[in-house]
Amino acid sequence: MSPIGDSLPVEGIFDALASIDVAVAIYDRNDCVVAVSPYYRSMFPEEELTVGLSYRDALQRFAQRHDRVRVLGYPDMESYLDAEIKRHRTPYAHQVYKLASGRWIESRKVPLPDGGIVGLWRDITVQKDAEAAMLRSKEASDLASRAKADFLALMSHELRTPLNAVIGFAQLLERSSGTMPVETMGEYAGLIRSSGEQLLQTINDILDLTRLAGNGANIPMALVQLDAVTATCMRIAEPFARPRQVTLLNEVPEGLPPLRADAASLRRMITHLMSNAVKMSLAGSRVSLTAERLPDGGLAVVVADDGPGMTPAQIQAAMQPFTQNDEVRSRRMSGAGIGLPLIKTLIELHGGRLVLDSAPGRGTRARLEFPPATVAN
Repeated sequence: MSPIGDSLPVEGIFDALASIDVAVAIYDRNDCVVAVSPYYRSMFPEEELTVGLSYRDALQRFAQRHDRVRVLGYPDMESYLDAEIKRHRTPYAHQVYKLASGRWIESRKVPLPDGGIVGLWRDITVQKDAEAAMLRSKEASDLASRAKADFLALMSHELRTPLNAVIGFAQLLERSSGTMPVETMGEYAGLIRSSGEQLLQTINDILDLTRLAGNGANIPMALVQLDAVTATCMRIAEPFARPRQVTLLNEVPEGLPPLRADAASLRRMITHLMSNAVKMSLAGSRVSLTAERLPDGGLAVVVADDGPGMTPAQIQAAMQPFTQNDEVRSRRMSGAGIGLPLIKTLIELHGGRLVLDSAPGRGTRARLEFPPATVAN
């Protein structure tokens, strides 16, 4: 192989560039291959770049092998070839592209004094993968930071609101010096109690979600009469639904077999679903509670409302802890965004799943699906 002018022999140049993982091909002034480095052949064994082959023919092979016309959006092969040959003839042209195999390649074109061109290629897949990993890490970090900020803002409101109510009404009672009417004192005491219960429920939900979401969480199982549990849930939800003018319908059929479940968890799941349904319902609407056998022998408990419904994106967000959907925020409803994630965790500990069937304008059906193994026959 001959030297290029008075410079180093081509073999020396190839060896020097191969030591830094650079492949080389040299073209004459007519764009025909005059030399190809061994490292090029090892980097691109499929290219079959031979001395005397024109750059246009080599480029066409490359385009067909890697579907470059479609990938880059050219209307046809000729348009692609014309554009890439122009780029090839541009002094010191630099390009980074991804092959169909997933490899990332960086290329540079360096002009020679005699009108020829030296093409340099480097595989930068490892570098690109590292950049992508760093970007994913940064995005995850940013997401975690936003989630932390959202959590703190939401918890600040959910914890301080009932606590402020407790302190405020307690101060009114304290300052009355015994002159406050008994009826008013009773009303304030009731508000203090309900605010304290709301605060305690929020704290318990946070602690339980954290505890149950951990590995190895166990809950006690026993045979439970579903109709007795659902009747209790109706009584619990009634005081919440009545002032909102929402009608509760207990449509659980008689004669259902017992469930092997944790009664407290079952009651909690149903009560949370009914509370959510009432919260999202307008005055004069209805919330129904029913149960049904599944084709596989399992059993489903269903809470349905005719509220505004949710989009798939809102359903996905609602399953994430400490997240409120747009409807809740726009109507300034309370809620720490823990209910559905906690329900999902509890039902999965029973071997079942939580299914939300909803669409904007047609309400929501929340299903607690228990597997056949939990149904006593």
